[in-house]
Amino acid sequence: MARKQLKIGEVYSIKAGDWVAVHRDLDGPQPFPPPTDSWSTAEATLWVGIASYRDPRCGKTLHNMFTKAKHPERVHVAVVQQMVEGDADCMDDYCALAGKDANGECPFAKNVRVLRTDAAEAAGPTWGRHLQQYLLRDEEFCLQIDSHMDMIQDWEAGLMAEWAQINNEHAVLSTYVQDVEDLGVNVGGHFETSHLCEILWEEQVRNEGAKALRLMTQPKLTTTWAAGLSFSKCHSMRAVPYDPYLPQVFDGEEFSYFARLFTNGYDVYTPTKTYIGHDYNGANNPNAHGWYVATGRDRAAEEKMSDMRLWTLLEMPGGDSTPEGRQAVQFGPFGLGTARTLDQLMDFAMIDLRTKTHKADPADMCQDVHYVPCVGTPPEESEYPDRMADAPFWDYVRSALIAQGDWSPRDEVTMLQLLGRPLPQAQAQARGIVHAELGTWWWFGFVALVAATVAAAKLVVMEANAAATGAKSAFGGLLPYVFRRGAKHV
Repeated sequence: MARKQLKIGEVYSIKAGDWVAVHRDLDGPQPFPPPTDSWSTAEATLWVGIASYRDPRCGKTLHNMFTKAKHPERVHVAVVQQMVEGDADCMDDYCALAGKDANGECPFAKNVRVLRTDAAEAAGPTWGRHLQQYLLRDEEFCLQIDSHMDMIQDWEAGLMAEWAQINNEHAVLSTYVQDVEDLGVNVGGHFETSHLCEILWEEQVRNEGAKALRLMTQPKLTTTWAAGLSFSKCHSMRAVPYDPYLPQVFDGEEFSYFARLFTNGYDVYTPTKTYIGHDYNGANNPNAHGWYVATGRDRAAEEKMSDMRLWTLLEMPGGDSTPEGRQAVQFGPFGLGTARTLDQLMDFAMIDLRTKTHKADPADMCQDVHYVPCVGTPPEESEYPDRMADAPFWDYVRSALIAQGDWSPRDEVTMLQLLGRPLPQAQAQARGIVHAELGTWWWFGFVALVAATVAAAKLVVMEANAAATGAKSAFGGLLPYVFRRGAKHV
C-alpha cells in the first residue's frame, strides 16, 4: 500500500541528472511532538557551544552572533579556547568590536563563559567539544557551531521556528553549512541548502560531501549528522554528551555521534535554508589543524585507542568483538542508546557497518527516508538522563574556572548534585538562590574566594615543582592562561 506523502521540496540527484521530489510521510508512525510552544517566546534560552583552536576569528563570531540575534539577551555562549601565549583572546576581540553599552560595559559579556586551555594539550575536535559541555547550565535549546561563523539577521529565532515546524521533540537540525560569502544569497532563485545524506568508507565511516536541496517548505529527515551545525533541545546534549574517550578523532566523529543520537531516540533533519555560514578560507586561520602536532600528547597511541573504540561501538571490522568488550563501549555512559537498535540504524541509513558496505544505491540515501519509531514514550523534561554525571573532567574544569574567577555558588551546587557528592549546608541553602538572603550571599562569595585562592596556590606550587624538575605541569600548561585572564569584561 502506497504511503500518503507530502512533497516538501527537491533534491538534486546525480543518478537522475535532475532535481527529484522529496516527501514527508503523513501516515504511519509519527514522532513525539513538543509538549509546549516555549520556542515561540522571547524567554526561550539558547546555549551555543564553540570549541576554538587558536582561531583569531572567534571574537568576530561572537560579535556576529549577538548583533544579529533577534533576542541577544537569551543567547548564552560557552567557548573552549585552546591557545598559546600571544594568541588573540576571543573575549578581548569581541569586546573591541562590540564597544560599550549604556552602562559602559562590554555588551552581553556576562552571557559568555570561556574555558581557556593550553593548545599543547589539544586532542582534536572531540576533545574541545566535550569540554564545552561542562559549561552548559539550564538553557532550553542548544546549538553547536565552529569558531569562524557568520549569521543572518534573527538567526536564532529562525532556527527555533524551523525546529518547531518538524513537530518532533527529539528533532536535531544539522548540516554542513554554506560559505559565509553565500549567506543569504538566493542561489538559482530557489534558495538551495546543503543536504548531508551519504556516507563513505575509509578507516572510519565518515560523511560524504553534501548534496543540494531546493524549494524546501519544511526540514527533511536525513541519515547522518554534522558537527559544525547542530541545533536541538538541550536534553539531547545531556542525554548524548560528547565521548571524552575519543582523542585525535576527526574522521568518524560525525557518524558515530549520529549513531548515538539515533539509538537514543533523536532524529536529524536538514533545515530549509541557511541561517549560519562558515568561513572556509583556511588562510584566515593558519593554525586550524595544529592540534595534529600538539606537543603534549602521544597522538599515535591515542588515535589507535580511539579507532578501536569507534569500531567496537559500531561493530565494525577491527573492533573488540567479545561480548564483554562491546558491552563496555556500547552500553557505557558514552555509548549507544536503547530507544532503537544498531540494526535499525543500519536499515535506516541503508548501510552495513559490519561489512562496510551499502545496502542500496548511495544516491537513494538522499531521497525519501522514513521515521523509525522508538521504544517507549519520551520522559518528562526533568527526567531526561544527564550523562555528564559520568564525565571525567569536572574537577579539571572547576579548577580552571575558579582560577579565572568564573565559578559561582550555583555552579558548585549544580556540579555536586549532578555528581552525587555531599552538599555542604551553606551550599545546600544556595539551591533556593532566588530566596537567598544577603548574608548567605556574602558567605558564598567568601567561600568562592577562599576556594579560588587555595586552587591558585596549589597550581603555583605545582608549576614551580614542574619547572624545577623539567616535568610537564600537571595542568598541561593551563596556569599562564587562567591567571592572566580574569573577569575583566563583566
